Amino acid sequence: MDDLAGSRMLLPQLLVLGDWNRAEMASIKTWVESLGASASVRHRLEMTPRDEFAEHDSASPDMVVVCQSWSDEFSASEVATCLGCWPLALWVCCFGCWCESDGRTRTIWPIGIRVPARAALARLNRLWAIVTGRLQEPLPVTASRDEAFGFDATFLAEPVTEAIDVSGAVISVYSPDPALKAWLSNLAIALGASRSDSSTDASAENWIVLWDVDPDWPRAVIEIKDFIAQHDGVRVIAAAGLPHSEVKMLLQAVGVEEVITKAYATSQLAGLMAARSGELQK
Repeated sequence: MDDLAGSRMLLPQLLVLGDWNRAEMASIKTWVESLGASASVRHRLEMTPRDEFAEHDSASPDMVVVCQSWSDEFSASEVATCLGCWPLALWVCCFGCWCESDGRTRTIWPIGIRVPARAALARLNRLWAIVTGRLQEPLPVTASRDEAFGFDATFLAEPVTEAIDVSGAVISVYSPDPALKAWLSNLAIALGASRSDSSTDASAENWIVLWDVDPDWPRAVIEIKDFIAQHDGVRVIAAAGLPHSEVKMLLQAVGVEEVITKAYATSQLAGLMAARSGELQK
């Protein structure tokens, strides 16, 4: 074994299966690329048995990331074979919008492995932390739906406890849902921002508007476009229940900086606040 091959064997082994060049998988590909030299990454478009990898890749993966864009992209026999080939690997199947109902209509993938591609980053980060020894207790392949939710929810709540300096930030929440509006406002305050109910708060140096685009996101796209045109410097962050890739693209095209998923708003909003705080301090 040469020195290069030996050094690759010492790195955590990450295997990516499926087409990560599709628009809805862009965040997955970006996350993998962000690992840089800290991981040995292999990518295959098709899910093939272990024997077909053996000619070129002798190391078993520590983590397997699957990019699935339609329901039967990978057959039950392929999935069962590969799960059996690498039983010690941490698996995550990042599924696209056409696979939303698979948890009810198909049993190809174990429930504990599946996660929506639009909200997969939290799961990927936690599994990678387990691979690199920074966290323990991985989610078992046999996990139930409640266990999978608890695994993600526990991690998603962690960033709120971190000290995040967003002094000077003013948060306005636009939502037809009073409960959601109150929750997002309280979350922003917990992260260190101040709240404003004014719709003409353009004088604020760091004004951030959280915009609930449900249930009529086409109308919200038009309203946000007009709003941004009327208020220089405002930063709009959209919140949606199911922000599919096409919705994200339309919102970003009119000036929305980020689109967060409501179920994952705790960690995503915390990350955005921290990033914005870093920008202001430069």
